[in-house]
Amino acid sequence: MDNFNCRMILTERGSSGLLAILIMPLLLFFGIALHALTSTELTTSISFRQGIAAQHLAESGVQHAIVKLKTNRSFIDTTNTKQVSAANTLNSSNQLHGAGSYKVIVTGSGNNRSIAAIGQSGKAKRQLVVAAVLQDSIYDYAAVAGQYMTINDAVYGNVGLHESRDYLTQNGTIHGELEFHRSDLVYPEIPVPLESGFYSQGDHSLGSTYDSGDKRLSGLYFIDSNFTMNGGKFYSDPSDPATLYVHGDAIFSGHIQGNLTVIASGSITFNSGSTIPEQIQLYAGRDITLNRMASGQALIMANESIYLNSPSKLDKAVLYAANDLHINASITGIAIAGKNLVQNSGGIIIYDQTAAQYYELIPNDSRVKIVSWKNQG
Repeated sequence: MDNFNCRMILTERGSSGLLAILIMPLLLFFGIALHALTSTELTTSISFRQGIAAQHLAESGVQHAIVKLKTNRSFIDTTNTKQVSAANTLNSSNQLHGAGSYKVIVTGSGNNRSIAAIGQSGKAKRQLVVAAVLQDSIYDYAAVAGQYMTINDAVYGNVGLHESRDYLTQNGTIHGELEFHRSDLVYPEIPVPLESGFYSQGDHSLGSTYDSGDKRLSGLYFIDSNFTMNGGKFYSDPSDPATLYVHGDAIFSGHIQGNLTVIASGSITFNSGSTIPEQIQLYAGRDITLNRMASGQALIMANESIYLNSPSKLDKAVLYAANDLHINASITGIAIAGKNLVQNSGGIIIYDQTAAQYYELIPNDSRVKIVSWKNQG
């Protein structure tokens, strides 16, 4: 190889080495920059996801507080304060700790409540401050009428009327507050379906009439017609309640003992010769009439009218008639009429605020009204 070629090879090798020396710092710089950029994007992505999670946790905390205010009377009472304590502080359950947590403080005065919720996921925190107003539930009253109310004896508890004072006839005594123009009160709905399709899988053995003999009831019975009990006895174990569905009208002139629920698409009537168990729930698509004295616990709801025509004594009683409610009985509980409520002489209503909870009648959703919802970080 001649000298010229040798010099060319050495020159090329020198240039390549010099180029490599120049490029290596650039590659190192770009590598470091790319790593930093990737790390920053990863950190930003994690921070963004944690921020969203913290927001959702804070919102979950607010919903937790709203549910408590809707369903728990003692929580309403303990949050009627400006002081912070364990009683008006809510924390997320242990199941959430892997994803994050929330803490909620509920304070207030009168019907106003302030809900402050902090959600945390990783290093991210979000805070919500929600202002709410507690609205009265229809179950907060001893007696409510959508149109006229006649009180001929005594009511112990607050009374609400949809209309003005002109729609109240008071010959007796009301030991509580009288509130008029309560059109904001939401009337309840019957909490069970009345359509036959929901019950057709039940026992069909009873038939359309029952005349004599003792029969133990357990579980669900389905009667695809009017039903008449002319005599005999139905009984059930108090710890093993029975349900009787009638696709039509149900008339009872026999004796019933135990724990019974009667659901009828038509009317329900208990005649004077019958006996009524101490635990009963009656739901009717039309009227309910009790011509026989009853005692014990009763949930009675009708899409038309209810007539208590005997001097019964009912405890833990919730009575709701979409039309008229006529009371000759003494009840401890709540009486609600969509139209006219008539209390005759000898009829006494004593308010029991636990009656609706006893039958798991949840107050309507309008009980808590959100006034403002602010994200404070």
